[in-house]
Amino acid sequence: MTKFRILILLLSILCLFDSSLSFDWKYDQGYQDERLYLHVATNYTFDQDWCRDWQKNYLRASGLRMNYGSVTTSELLSDFQILINEKIANGWKFHSHFIKYDSRHRNDIIESNFMGLEKSIFSNFSLFALFNPYFDKEKIDSKVGLIVTNSNQKKYLRLSYVFEDFVYDQKNSVSGYTIQNPRRLDWKIRTGGKNWILYSDGQYSRPFKRKFQDRERSPEINWHSRAIDDIITKLYLRPDKNIFIEYRNWFYHFYEAKNFWNPVYNFSYNNNIYQNSLYATFKINKKIDLRYEFHHIYQNSKADGYQNYDYQRGEIFFPDVFVDYTTGRDILTFGYFGTSFKWDKTGKQIDEIDQKGYEDKLIFGWQHIFSSKTKLKLSISHSTTYHGFGGGNIQYMMFF
Repeated sequence: MTKFRILILLLSILCLFDSSLSFDWKYDQGYQDERLYLHVATNYTFDQDWCRDWQKNYLRASGLRMNYGSVTTSELLSDFQILINEKIANGWKFHSHFIKYDSRHRNDIIESNFMGLEKSIFSNFSLFALFNPYFDKEKIDSKVGLIVTNSNQKKYLRLSYVFEDFVYDQKNSVSGYTIQNPRRLDWKIRTGGKNWILYSDGQYSRPFKRKFQDRERSPEINWHSRAIDDIITKLYLRPDKNIFIEYRNWFYHFYEAKNFWNPVYNFSYNNNIYQNSLYATFKINKKIDLRYEFHHIYQNSKADGYQNYDYQRGEIFFPDVFVDYTTGRDILTFGYFGTSFKWDKTGKQIDEIDQKGYEDKLIFGWQHIFSSKTKLKLSISHSTTYHGFGGGNIQYMMFF
């Protein structure tokens, strides 16, 4: 009986020890932020012509673009990319694409630097092999794929199969071993005709599943799974020389689940974001363009286990109106945009939280075109319901 009581005491102490485990639950950051999508959908997006230039030159040139904008008093939207395409020998090309993207509306930070060689097999057909190095070797990725282009490489299909964390089992230090390998399909497509362009950029993933068998080396987690899908499609139309229309669809899916040695902390989390956008630009005269934007966003996320809730959010941006005034190499932008939002959060461990409202901003921007290869844009915006400075933005793009 005494041994049994001692065993119960030890188990109780162990449970108390395990219950001291805590981790920062960041999956629902921004859920109650009225301007969560106001910044990324309209305020700090690249101009349409900047996006078209980047997509058109993706295989043809090297370039740099950056975008930084204030989203809270302590956080900054960060989007920085460097693209290198360098011919090094007959039929061989070095390719590198560095990306660092961090924003509150996503659950992940995009950070990669795939680099490697492309080999031309035929005039319009190439094969490539790239690697994404990390300081922590277990995170190293590789991808292999093919490229099909037209003669000037403005239209292309770039398709690749990604081996994520392909040396994880051999290089991790926490006794992790893979029971389902992560696999990913990436693509970039650009095609079109005289008055239209279709562009798509995406990744579709199979989640990894890992076990951790040594509690000393992995004192908290004993099972982990995660996957991310990220797909954007754009259709550009020019029905008239003075009218330009763009339709954009974006889908984002984030899934993560973890089991702990103390099962009270086990959880699974799914987040889905759907965005549909319509842009219409009308050239009034040689100096003035009038632009309208419409956005619809729907988000649904669900957590089970340690956190238990269902969150749904819908937003409609209308009206969004911008006027661009061109004088020489400078473009001045004046705009008004707003979003009507509503969200509901329900769960076993929380009281129901729901809110709806309207948030809007005024914006003034200045863009200078140094050359056909270099552009700079600065803007400031102000929320009509917030007293004080409402946020600044700097964007820069160049090709070399």
